Amino acid sequence: MRDSKAFKGRVRRICAALMIALVSCLFSACSNIDFGIEGLMLPPKLTSEQRMLYSALETAAGTESLRLRYPKFADGNSAFIFNDMDGDGMQEAIVFYSAQDDHATRINILRKTADSWVSVYDTSGREEIVVSVEFASVESGTDIIIGWQNSFSGQKTLTVSRFSGNTLFETFSAPYEEAAVCRLFGSDSDDVLIFSPVDSSGSTQVSLLELKGEEPAVSSQTSLRSGAAEYLSIKNDVIFSRTPAVFVDYVAIDGIVSTDVIYLESLGGGRLKSYFSGRSDAPVRYEKLISDDINGDGLLEIPSQYIMPGTEGDAENVTYITEYFRINGQGLTSVMSAVININDGYVFELPQEWIGNVTLKKTKDNNEWNFFEISESGRNDTELLRIKTVNRNTYHDKFDENYQLVAEKGVNQYYIFVTSSDSGFRRTLSDCRSRFSLLE
Repeated sequence: MRDSKAFKGRVRRICAALMIALVSCLFSACSNIDFGIEGLMLPPKLTSEQRMLYSALETAAGTESLRLRYPKFADGNSAFIFNDMDGDGMQEAIVFYSAQDDHATRINILRKTADSWVSVYDTSGREEIVVSVEFASVESGTDIIIGWQNSFSGQKTLTVSRFSGNTLFETFSAPYEEAAVCRLFGSDSDDVLIFSPVDSSGSTQVSLLELKGEEPAVSSQTSLRSGAAEYLSIKNDVIFSRTPAVFVDYVAIDGIVSTDVIYLESLGGGRLKSYFSGRSDAPVRYEKLISDDINGDGLLEIPSQYIMPGTEGDAENVTYITEYFRINGQGLTSVMSAVININDGYVFELPQEWIGNVTLKKTKDNNEWNFFEISESGRNDTELLRIKTVNRNTYHDKFDENYQLVAEKGVNQYYIFVTSSDSGFRRTLSDCRSRFSLLE
């Protein structure tokens, strides 16, 4: 029996990944969207507590002419970021700002007293643009990982700092393109993967920065299987059932969308490795899809795409089958295959026996996808299924009674029609409904 609820759950996760692709956005700490010049977007209205923080910041800066600097990538929509940065059990607030007409960015750290906030530390930042702010758990407390970007050259710098005795101590800095907090050693302490800019040979170097001790240090390095031009998603997971790993989805410098998986040879240390380096079976795709847990098993699956038989050679009709793979001890295992209609906003999971035996035609005039059996002669005369999208606010002919409404979202209504074909590939209406789900 098929678990339709589980399928819809994993489709929601696929769709979330697709929506990220549509707006070029990474649900992770390491994406590279540039929102442009600060001030093109109005900052959100401050809450009462944020107003107290802002008042304390004005007092510390000695002026009311302040501009808050919002990190481009940070949880929440606030210039004030809260964390217990010194391990005393109380959260401090860190804020980035500029004073008066000064374009330079400053860092301020505030503590909460009984009924107000007070500034305890203020210093200049590395660059004008704050790219990201993350906190890493270490034995001695918390490290603050800040990504900076020069507003003129675009070059980025990663800094690691520790807050102790009301002072922020910078312990490490390096040029970088992307970075991610990780736990490749399988311990309770975090470390950082640093992805360097593409070098002259077209390679992207990956460095493991260990945060233990007083000064962080790079302990191991490797390279992605191909140079990265754009990062889509970086996520922590495990492979081989227990080995911590980092899944990196990116657009390579040759334009191909791909995934690499970075891990250590042994949990106790060893050499940093790229799982797909030198392998010919690395999943690639034509759309900006990211790795996700598409079947609810708690593990990430990697998408790969190929052209659906019967749709090649026609730019308007070409359709990609998206196949998701899991890494196991023997290599890659296929988990699910689907076709995804991004424009109309739905996903249809393909029955396994349809792969290579069924194709589809897109009818733009009535927003319909038509699935046909591929005969031995190559003709597509035997229709199996139709999926139609209708705008409820526009006129449309009354459907045949065999069309079934399966979903609604906004102004769109979605209908399925299962033909009465005697083909061995025909599926029931109930089965087709269970394989259909909407983009979230």
